[in-house]
Amino acid sequence: MHSTIGKGSSSRKRHMLKDITVGEVSFVPAGANQGALQAIIKVADEEEFLKRLFNEVLRDFGVREEVDALMCELLKVNSALRESLIEIIRSPEYTDKKDAIKTSLGQFMSAITTMVDDSEVIKGFGDLHKRAMKTEGGTAFPAGDFAYVPDANTPSTWKLRLTSTPGGKPDPRIVGAAVAALGPGFRGNKVQIPSAAKAGVVQRVRRAWLTANPGKGRADLPNVLKSTDQEDQMSKEELEKAKKENDELTAKLAKAELMAGMTDDQKKFHKGLEGDAKEAFEKADSDARDAIIAKANETDEEFDADGVIIKRSEVGAGMFAFMKAQAAKNAKLEADLKKSNEENIQKAYETRAEKELPHLPGTAVEKAEMLKAIDGIPNEDMRKKQMEMLKASDAAMAKQFEQTGSDTTNADQLGANAKLNKMAQDHAAKENIPFAKAYSAVIDTADGKKLYEETLKQ
Repeated sequence: MHSTIGKGSSSRKRHMLKDITVGEVSFVPAGANQGALQAIIKVADEEEFLKRLFNEVLRDFGVREEVDALMCELLKVNSALRESLIEIIRSPEYTDKKDAIKTSLGQFMSAITTMVDDSEVIKGFGDLHKRAMKTEGGTAFPAGDFAYVPDANTPSTWKLRLTSTPGGKPDPRIVGAAVAALGPGFRGNKVQIPSAAKAGVVQRVRRAWLTANPGKGRADLPNVLKSTDQEDQMSKEELEKAKKENDELTAKLAKAELMAGMTDDQKKFHKGLEGDAKEAFEKADSDARDAIIAKANETDEEFDADGVIIKRSEVGAGMFAFMKAQAAKNAKLEADLKKSNEENIQKAYETRAEKELPHLPGTAVEKAEMLKAIDGIPNEDMRKKQMEMLKASDAAMAKQFEQTGSDTTNADQLGANAKLNKMAQDHAAKENIPFAKAYSAVIDTADGKKLYEETLKQ
């Protein structure tokens, strides 16, 4: 350590301080001379400072627990939305998937609004910062003033007060009464504490006793406050539990820090990884991760699910196989449905052709195609005219089907039209079908076609 004496630069002298012994190092919440290279920190009552700090931490944990409870409620609604979206994408019943998704999201928002309005968790948020207090002797004391606090929200369960003023330092007289209650009993009243909690309570009373009696040490402790093998064992278990919780928290923080350092593309890719591949990706730096993603994209498998590209690297191998199989199943269902609809439409057109154009030559399939072509004409007037022409032709053909008396008895003496009618009558009787259908069948034969051509010349 160096010191400087004198004002002028020429008279400035340097002195070396030697053999200095530091007797105490103290801390204060806000150090003096903050701009200096060294700051002095000091706390007059470190136990009180730490107690208040710990209470603030506990209160923060309470807030986090309440928020976690709210998130559990939200998760139920979120799961319902997820299942709804999956059903919309999978099912061929939703032809307008965009509109269906909008409807589902509207229902989701309505459910969220209702849940927020009715949530008991949210109603309790206003009480988070209201500290529970226990009144003794007309004075309200916080939980931190008691050695045994099994339920911080239920003051009636708190036992063994250690302070004479709320939030104050341990008081010798009050702590003495607590020691007596732990031992033979204070004024005949021995405190009842579960055996599992007793070691922790004894530790807190012991610390309070040493603070309240600064002139005494551990050798002066009352017998009831001296440690036991059982208490030491429980302390070890508590330390192991605390270490485990700390390790878990450290792992969570490391995971959060890892994910925060990834780009959106890296996070998406990381989500689909498993096992060693996932661990190797996490250990790599950002450039190496991008290289891994680029290489994977060269051989990555993907498929189109109703306009959404699903990649194996993003969802994982197992989920990719399931989604691909489900997409193939949905595609087959849609194809089968389309084919069934087309067959039903074709059948309806054939039935219509038989009913509206029974006398026109040609098969039912051919006449059905003719009707579909006419229905496809954009101009309505043109459609009507084409249909009227077809029906007029059918009516003209119907007149040719009219029988011409008894001349049909001898086919050799009949003209072409009569012979054709005779062939149709015989075929109708033989097959037990309508005359118009029989006529169409006959003119498809070689003889019938020849006779039909002759009728056109008459």
